Amino acid sequence: MSDVVIAGGGSVGLAAAVFLAHHGVHAHVVERRAGLSEHPRALGLSPRTLEFFREAGLGAELDAVAVRSTEMWKADARTVAEIDRANAPRRTPFTQPEISPEKPAGHYPQDRLDAALLPAARERGATVEFGVAVTAVSQDTDGVSVELSDGRVLRTRYLIGADGVKTAVRPALGIGTTGPGEVGEPVLNILFEADLTGVYGALPTMVEIGHPDVRGMLLSVGERRWVLHTGAGDPGGTHPDGARRGGAGAGHRREVVARDAADGRGVPGRAGVPGR
Repeated sequence: MSDVVIAGGGSVGLAAAVFLAHHGVHAHVVERRAGLSEHPRALGLSPRTLEFFREAGLGAELDAVAVRSTEMWKADARTVAEIDRANAPRRTPFTQPEISPEKPAGHYPQDRLDAALLPAARERGATVEFGVAVTAVSQDTDGVSVELSDGRVLRTRYLIGADGVKTAVRPALGIGTTGPGEVGEPVLNILFEADLTGVYGALPTMVEIGHPDVRGMLLSVGERRWVLHTGAGDPGGTHPDGARRGGAGAGHRREVVARDAADGRGVPGRAGVPGR
């Protein structure tokens, strides 16, 4: 019988495996996807979260994946080439109340964070499997039975549900949700590579793009990696060239890495991966 089975191998599941291993508890992680997500998703880590990772011995690893190539402010512009830097905040040293020894070294896209957490979990003794989903759960006085998509049944003392909004764990436990349901319109997330800072110099982390061909939010997720969040129904946004026309400006060379469609709940689903 395992100590803990974790349904879901994203940031939450992998971090849970690391923290459990730090306290001598073996975790078995099962993730339905074939590998780590290539989309950055969330970007921020609080000082308190960084404290936890430092305690687990991951301070250097987290520092290595922080994105420092853009400046922490938001701009509104028709294209990146037309950003008015006169509206940029005055350059002052970053300060915060001295309540923590940890300060973010930049921002932490989830794909880079997960790439650090996966080897850390395995090095600390956790088992991590991809391409295996939790399909059913039942519990008794001795533990939990976890049925997997490959036919296996794992017995464990505890089960952690970290398998996202489309979880199999929460319904099996009779845990419902409340609220208005889907919020907002469908969104397309276009992940692409382009040397924007090499062409235009220092850029803000966030740019609200207002080009008539495509409108949306451009986010820095790496030294040459960007995500454009745009309406899924926007003809400019659904085509890779929308990232060039609306985000980078005409004539700029770019490489689309992947596209995800997200519904009103913010749940991404594969929309296609154009060829490199």
